[in-house]
Amino acid sequence: MKTILITGAAGYLGAQLGNRLSASGYAVLGIDKHLIDTDFPLLQMDIRSSALADLMREHEVDRIVHLASIVNPGQNEVLEYDIDVNGTENILRAALAAHVTHIT
Repeated sequence: MKTILITGAAGYLGAQLGNRLSASGYAVLGIDKHLIDTDFPLLQMDIRSSALADLMREHEVDRIVHLASIVNPGQNEVLEYDIDVNGTENILRAALAAHVTHIT
């Protein structure tokens, strides 16, 4: 069974989506900088990590729901840009390398 990867999975939307997908029988893996209790595996990982493509290959990820973002902007514009823009670019590059078929 292929896996759905949810970034920002410790956030409200990510956790709710992951729990519902998992309860419906889908293989779900979440990543986030923070850990919470979920009904699906949640790993602590930054979306800017160079290990992201390896993780996608290891877990046979074929779909990504990208929900990771800065929740309260305006604190540190350089860091926010790095996470939102460079982090998203890293996800897209990793997805290409891991042959992910769908990104939302």
